[in-house]
Amino acid sequence: MFLQRSGMLFFLFLPSILLSQFANPRFEHLTTEHGLSQSTITSICQDDDGFLWFGTYDGLNKYDGYNFTVYRHSDDGASLNDNAVWSLFKDNNGNVWVGTRDGLNLYDHELDRFRRIELLKREASEYDDNSVRSIVGDSSGVIWFISNGQGLVNYNHATGRSRYFVHQSNVPGSLSSNSLRTLFMDSHSRLWVGSWSGHVDVYHPRQDRFEHIAGEGRLSIRSAVTSFA
Repeated sequence: MFLQRSGMLFFLFLPSILLSQFANPRFEHLTTEHGLSQSTITSICQDDDGFLWFGTYDGLNKYDGYNFTVYRHSDDGASLNDNAVWSLFKDNNGNVWVGTRDGLNLYDHELDRFRRIELLKREASEYDDNSVRSIVGDSSGVIWFISNGQGLVNYNHATGRSRYFVHQSNVPGSLSSNSLRTLFMDSHSRLWVGSWSGHVDVYHPRQDRFEHIAGEGRLSIRSAVTSFA
């Protein structure tokens, strides 16, 4: 009887013990004094080896739990194409993709270097830069990303082929806007696209078209869609 009561008391007190631990969380602060290249963190991801990657306005940082390794642009062709890192993504194969102010990069962990992804640029563009603001991947391994100069880009790493998606006023199934901000790939491999203008679109690959979820005449979002969760 005592053991039963003791066990019951333990389970009664267990939630309060757990709550007390979470009520006073402890945060460790990592700053430029610890080796971080710059104080504005734009993106974070973790690779399959456990390293944490931090994008900043001035360099990419790899953290091993003790020290930072900083990667910046140089003219050797094996570095990032720009120091301003806007987005990070780890795909299903463990590859780390880096979006910068000047395009897309792929990290080679065996050689500890970067491959700059060269894409054919569209002739017509609303913007003068190729900043990659958001990156996701689908179940087939295809990389999707937002580029200010190219719109929404679908990149097949295996074949090296890319495809571009833009708003076309005369095409009902095209994107609602070319002013894109964020992407999200859900558990059903549906791509969600959020724009600066408050539009939300979801891509249906079988029909090869976008469904307009929010925006003019639909769900009202009066400001930019900056992220999904």
